[in-house]
Amino acid sequence: MQFDRISGWKRIIAPGLVLAAVCGAAVLPAASQASSKVVNTYNVSVKKGVLDNGSTVKAKAVITNGAAQQSSWWSQSTINQVVRTGVNRGYGKPYVSQGYRCTPVVQAWNAKFTCKLTGADVPTTINLTFAASWHH
Repeated sequence: MQFDRISGWKRIIAPGLVLAAVCGAAVLPAASQASSKVVNTYNVSVKKGVLDNGSTVKAKAVITNGAAQQSSWWSQSTINQVVRTGVNRGYGKPYVSQGYRCTPVVQAWNAKFTCKLTGADVPTTINLTFAASWHH
């Protein structure tokens, strides 16, 4: 059997190049899909006389993979409604508001809320936290 120097190299190198191209293509999308995080803070006015002190609750949202078309999910008005639902109604149990699932941890007249919104068909997630001390 005669070894053809050029075609022999082609048989060795060509499959390697194809494999490198396929592996390289598989790595690039993963790198371009790196998650992005944004932290927003909000001051939410609640009903007067509900809180132990004042009428404003500070809330923090950590938005991961947020796209501009979903920005209403973390808008001031949406966050206001989620926070007010839990604080104004004095919820000491889990509740849902504006698509957020909120769970409070209650001790006496104080509660720390953790709310989560997960996009059904998009990679966006939002973790919202806030605390309230009710007037007693």
